[in-house]
Amino acid sequence: MPEVYDSARSLPWLARQQRRTRNWLQTGLGIDRAIGFTILARGWASSAGLVTVALIARFLSPAEQGYYYTFGSLIALQIVFELGFS
Repeated sequence: MPEVYDSARSLPWLARQQRRTRNWLQTGLGIDRAIGFTILARGWASSAGLVTVALIARFLSPAEQGYYYTFGSLIALQIVFELGFS
C-alpha cells in the first residue's frame, strides 16, 4: 500500500528537491509547464534531426542523399508558398 504524505516536511528528499527546482523554474526563470514542454519538444526535434543526418550520411549513397535533400527542399518550399495563399 503506498504511503500518503501529509506535509512537505515528510516528503522524501527527491520530492522536496523537485518541488524546489520547479518553484525556481516558475518564479526565477518564468518557465511554466507549457513552456517546459515546448523546450523539451524543441530539444527532442533537434536531437532527432542530428540522428537523422548521421543515419542518412551512413546508410544512403550520394545519389540517394541527393534525392532525399532535393525532395525535402521542395516540400519546404511548398510550405513557404502555401503561407501566402490563405
